[in-house]
Amino acid sequence: MGFMSILDPLTIAIEEFLISTGATLPPYSTIFFIFVSIFISLLSNVLYRLVLDLDQVNRDNAMLREHQTKKKLAMSTQDPKLWIRVKRDDKRITELQQKSTMRGMLPMLLTYGPFIFIFTTLRETFQHSLNLALNGNAACVENSTSCGGVAVLPFNAIDAPLIGSWFSPYFHDPTISIAGFGFWYFLTAIVTSNFFLKVLGVNLRGMQSGNQQQMI
Repeated sequence: MGFMSILDPLTIAIEEFLISTGATLPPYSTIFFIFVSIFISLLSNVLYRLVLDLDQVNRDNAMLREHQTKKKLAMSTQDPKLWIRVKRDDKRITELQQKSTMRGMLPMLLTYGPFIFIFTTLRETFQHSLNLALNGNAACVENSTSCGGVAVLPFNAIDAPLIGSWFSPYFHDPTISIAGFGFWYFLTAIVTSNFFLKVLGVNLRGMQSGNQQQMI
């Protein structure tokens, strides 16, 4: 019996509860996803603060940035002495980069299972027949995993370049569009995660940029 099979009763209970409360239909579903994103972002970033020594992360980031600055300066000025110092530090910086990367992966590994469960459960829940009925696209069928409407947009987004295919005409008013689970979760997750990164001071972006610079 697989892990998800063990959790099937919990998944079904969550689905039934959300459907019975009307949380799966707009406008409540639109607001519900905001709270879900806030919860996931808060949980994730609090976990980062508990698992990671943020002072050490910031010190490592500063060292990585300083080394990269010296390397660029040595390449642009062709200063042999500076280049020797940079190459002398390369091994130490590479080891620091590897430790920083592994340290940053630990919180992701801890949250991977729970977040996959939440994401899978919500994706299935928001493909309820009532959500599918909001989709004015005749090509959508009940077995689809992405046709359920979550948020009604007050404009026509179907003709938008590049991202227009993410939306469908709203059944009750084809002149405007609806957003499905994937897009609305993606949008709210980006907004809330960036907010909590700034509020809680988890400088993951700095850590990632430092690692990327070392790879150049």
